[in-house]
Amino acid sequence: MNEHTSKVIVAILELIGHLIWPMVFLFLIFKFRKYIEALLTRLGSLKIAGSEWVFQQTTDKEVQTKSESIEKIQIGPDGFYSSEGIRKIVIASNLLENDDTVKQELLIFQTPKQRTWLVATKKYLFVLLDDESTQKINALIQTFFEKSKTLPVQFSIHDNAGTVKFDAEDIWWYYSFNLFPTTNSLKNAIKNLIKD
Repeated sequence: MNEHTSKVIVAILELIGHLIWPMVFLFLIFKFRKYIEALLTRLGSLKIAGSEWVFQQTTDKEVQTKSESIEKIQIGPDGFYSSEGIRKIVIASNLLENDDTVKQELLIFQTPKQRTWLVATKKYLFVLLDDESTQKINALIQTFFEKSKTLPVQFSIHDNAGTVKFDAEDIWWYYSFNLFPTTNSLKNAIKNLIKD
């Protein structure tokens, strides 16, 4: 074996040595992807290479809806329900009284993985969380309460995202700074949403 051939073999072995760990890493991510996804859904936020992603957690409160009606509502090409779809989910639920109707909706939180909507009816304010897990089990409606118990709202910052809490419950909901750069802008939008 000449010197040139041995250098080529050494170079190939070094290349394989450099590639083996990234390949093992990718294999492990692929093999355990469901467990990794479950872990990420339990996290409040994730920071990678200077970017931060925030995830809204679902509530423990279970709100029953008519799943056969919701299944007929199509999801848009972006993987989320449109504002019209969000309205239809509230209308299709068992939760509206006969004389109650949906008035308008407000998107307060938007990431590539989740969206949080507020939907006002004549009597109630609904909070809907749209993501892959809530779509699978038809559980977008996280909570609802009488509109009269919406205000006052409280604001905070958690995981570098804005959070808002309505007077009716002790649950904090994320809101996006790019949608509402100030607490006043969100407070005014909520007031407009619930006004009669």
